Amino acid sequence: MRLINCKINDFGKLHDFEWQFDSGLSSIVAENGWGKSTLTVFIVVMFYGFANEHKRSLVDNERKHYQPWQQGTYGGKLTFGTAGKKYLLERTFGARPKEDYFALYDAVTNLPSNDFTTKIGEEIFGIDRTSFENTLFIAQQNCQTDVTPGINAKIGNLSGEQADMNSYQLVQAKFKEQTNHLTPRRKTGELYQVQAKIAEIKVDLERQPVILKQVAEKKEKLSLLNEKRQQLKQQQVKLQERLQQSSQNQDQQLASKKYQLLLQQKQQILTKINLIKQQFSGQVPSLITIEKQQKKAEQINLLANMIKTPGSTDNERLEQLLQRRIDQVTVDQLTKMTAKNQQLRKLKLQEQQSGLSTAEMMRLSVAQTKFAQRPITETKIAELETWLLERHKLQDQFEKKQAEYRGWQQATTGSLRRRTRPKILNSKIWLFISILMIVLGIVNFQTNLFMGMILFLIGCLLLIWKILQQPVQPKQANLQILQLEKELQDLQQQVAKVTNRIEQRLQQFEINCPVNAASNELAKFKNEYLDFQQLSQRKARGISAADLQQMQQLQTELLNFINYYQVDLTADYATALQQLKFEIQEYHHLQHQQSQTIAARKKYQVLMKEQQDFLTSFKQSETANFSDQLQILRDQVITLQHEEQQLANLKVMIQNFLTENPTFYAQNSTTSITNQPDSLSELTNELNTVKEKLEKNQQKAWKITTVLSEFEKEINYFNQLSSQKTELEQKNLELTKRFKLLTATSKYLATAKNNFSARYMDPIMKNFAHYYQELAQENSQNYRLDAELNLTAAAYGKQHQLNLLSEGYQDLLGICRRLSLIDAMYQQEKPPIIFDDPFVNLDAEKLQGGMKLLQGLAKEHQIIYLTCHPSRTLKWNKKVNRS
Repeated sequence: MRLINCKINDFGKLHDFEWQFDSGLSSIVAENGWGKSTLTVFIVVMFYGFANEHKRSLVDNERKHYQPWQQGTYGGKLTFGTAGKKYLLERTFGARPKEDYFALYDAVTNLPSNDFTTKIGEEIFGIDRTSFENTLFIAQQNCQTDVTPGINAKIGNLSGEQADMNSYQLVQAKFKEQTNHLTPRRKTGELYQVQAKIAEIKVDLERQPVILKQVAEKKEKLSLLNEKRQQLKQQQVKLQERLQQSSQNQDQQLASKKYQLLLQQKQQILTKINLIKQQFSGQVPSLITIEKQQKKAEQINLLANMIKTPGSTDNERLEQLLQRRIDQVTVDQLTKMTAKNQQLRKLKLQEQQSGLSTAEMMRLSVAQTKFAQRPITETKIAELETWLLERHKLQDQFEKKQAEYRGWQQATTGSLRRRTRPKILNSKIWLFISILMIVLGIVNFQTNLFMGMILFLIGCLLLIWKILQQPVQPKQANLQILQLEKELQDLQQQVAKVTNRIEQRLQQFEINCPVNAASNELAKFKNEYLDFQQLSQRKARGISAADLQQMQQLQTELLNFINYYQVDLTADYATALQQLKFEIQEYHHLQHQQSQTIAARKKYQVLMKEQQDFLTSFKQSETANFSDQLQILRDQVITLQHEEQQLANLKVMIQNFLTENPTFYAQNSTTSITNQPDSLSELTNELNTVKEKLEKNQQKAWKITTVLSEFEKEINYFNQLSSQKTELEQKNLELTKRFKLLTATSKYLATAKNNFSARYMDPIMKNFAHYYQELAQENSQNYRLDAELNLTAAAYGKQHQLNLLSEGYQDLLGICRRLSLIDAMYQQEKPPIIFDDPFVNLDAEKLQGGMKLLQGLAKEHQIIYLTCHPSRTLKWNKKVNRS
């Protein structure tokens, strides 16, 4: 496989860049900052796409890092050969991966090829991008390498099973994650936690026998307390029977006292009722009747306020309004006069607007000279505006079709893609000149027919000549180009037709300007014409003699009407009419107020008579305040009703007492009560003592029951712990078995992978020794390769990591190791190797070996070598200078 050439449209700072790669050693010598590293990244991205696209940093994100400096087409083309065929790879890149474009062509037939997909790098080289950058791409300050799963798979000719090798690290990482999760040696391990929990449960279960013993002791104490409580309850029942017998004798004495007290209360209430009734004249009024009279008293107070003598000012004002005949004014009269005033104002406004100022008269005179003798209307102006808009749209369509036509020509003509930049520019200039002459010829048809025909024919001849110079297009492309040419001709004819109409109309309006500037001139012309029409209409308007006569008549009628009712006319008629309206409302208000006062006086006299008669009928003295007398009367009635209700309640209580004590009168009330052997107080004290003992017994039993309840929870907890311990022990066995299985499997996979890699150690080490001898000019016996294909350095009887060496030796060893891995990976078709100035850290002797090494590699591989200094190159294939 080899690279043939590349064409970069825009990639980083590289713009419109082309390069032809040699089949052997292809050197590029250029100063720092020229873009050598950008060129190598372009090659890698063309095969593998961008890396680190998820990064936000502009340095780390390749897509953002290499965006074109000149904002051109992001991407380019790469021609390469592999497996006996040549291919053209095209890629363009957008802001996001979904905007990228990928195309692959057969470079011989120029037809699309489906031999490879967008993952073309992995399909051609058999490795992913990381493996490619660790082998075939040797960059400055990055010569060391890591053996990736892809490299392991390629070395073992297992590209088809590369996914399995790539999965090795993932599987081992998963095994490590699982064993770390299960390990019994760490506190975070699940086995450690399970075993710790089992030990904790065993400690808790050691307390179970002690708790069971305490439960048995508490239950025995509770049984003794229950027996004692039964004895106390029997003693309590006997004392209650004796206490009840003693209480019955005392109840008989209390009943006699209660009956005598009820009779005394009944007599006292009867006395109060008789005293209250004596204050009335034989009958007691109801509360409803009194409340009605109280409402009448409130009305009397309200009416008394209403009938107070009105102020002399209101009477004088009412008299003044009557003298001015305000009572004769009707709403209809006032409405008619308001309408006449509005009509008068309209006539005055018309009279004010009918004249023109001096400046307006001068503008009208100038406009009449300009527009009076021309056939101008608003319709014709609107038509001209429409034609100008139509011409603008046709020109836009022509330009779009013209761009599409050029695109088809460039896309379908292979020779155009191979031309240099000056030739393409020359072609565009010829095309522009021919089309420009055709358009100028069409535009000049109306003004100068002969010159227009000459320009049109020259433009057509130039266009036909350029078309004949173009290479033959495929059939479909030719049809599309012919169709576009026909559409361009149609659009040219339409533009010429519309331009002709516009020029004729501009001549009618005597507007002298090019068609392209007609829009602005037409806007000024239209504004002047509309101003002319408006001034002419205002001048034509005027007020007639009939309108003047009507104005005088309306003023006379309004003045007579206002003077008749003696309204002040210091302001305009509208203000006087509004004043008259307010005075009419004031007159009606004063008149209504006077009528209400007369009616209130009559009702006040009637209510006063009724109130006096009511109070006299109940022997109430006449005072100035009826409300206070009625309230006193109401309080007496309420008191009487309350006492009568108390009397009724006492009668019921006496009757209930006699019903509850039917033998009360049968017994001799004077007979003394039989004495009891035990006093009531002694029995009560003895009963209280028994109750206290019962309560203490109950408290002790409750405390023991509470403790037993807590012990019951403990016993349930121990039962749960026993079940949990059994489950955890079973889980411990299962996890231990799984941990051992994972550990053994991980070791087995590592052994199998190392055994697999060990088969290729000898050939890789031999290749390494060969390249090391050629580059360093010394023996490689101090270096060892392990089963994971990692290189170490031997010194003083020990193996050491390469990162302990100097940077020069690290780069030297990294280059030799990469080349030995490439030989092991690619034993058939040799891929190209990219050297991006990797010898910068080598001394002069090693640098000379590096140049010989490149010369030897170029016999089997295509070598692309980039450097910034002539001292680090053996053969200057090409030298590039900054342009």
